[in-house]
Amino acid sequence: MQLIKEAAADPDKFRKFVDENGGLPEEDFDIEHVRGEILSDHHEVLSGSRDLNLLSIAAVGQMVARVLLGMNWQTIDSEGHEFFLTSDDPVIVHALDERSNKLHLRMGVGSPGVNVWFPLCRTLCLRMGKDLEPGYATWVDRGIRYVNKMIAMCAHRWVFASKRSEKIKSLVNRRGGLFNVKTVDLRFEGRKY
Repeated sequence: MQLIKEAAADPDKFRKFVDENGGLPEEDFDIEHVRGEILSDHHEVLSGSRDLNLLSIAAVGQMVARVLLGMNWQTIDSEGHEFFLTSDDPVIVHALDERSNKLHLRMGVGSPGVNVWFPLCRTLCLRMGKDLEPGYATWVDRGIRYVNKMIAMCAHRWVFASKRSEKIKSLVNRRGGLFNVKTVDLRFEGRKY
């Protein structure tokens, strides 16, 4: 909401913001009334507006995209026997506090020192960050397990793996997993659709 409030401070900037993020709705829409409501902190009334919700989702998506496109990108390949996991929250964003050596998960993409991880398949993961060397890298199993721990820690309910593993089951259960590991065959061979 802070970003919308900053845009609303200037009428021309707000009009441009609205136009760049989906434009005005087709029905009657008083842009000056909305701008005034935002500036007067009556945003709880506006937050129920479907149009404003869609507008803010689009605006945030564009801002996040601009930040990610400004980062360096690496493609990481698994070298050995370990494969990348994924989850119901597959994009991991973290920053490492070098002074305390603590890892902070679920950071905003614009935070200083942030790294973004997105497993693409069991053998490839996309990594984005300001301080990376762009390109292609191959990681050893230990590095893959590090990424997989972050993925399991940030999962809401489900972790997905390419093969059944007691190690993964133990990791998920240690994190507080309530669901048993199930085997699901997602291959298309021999199936009619």
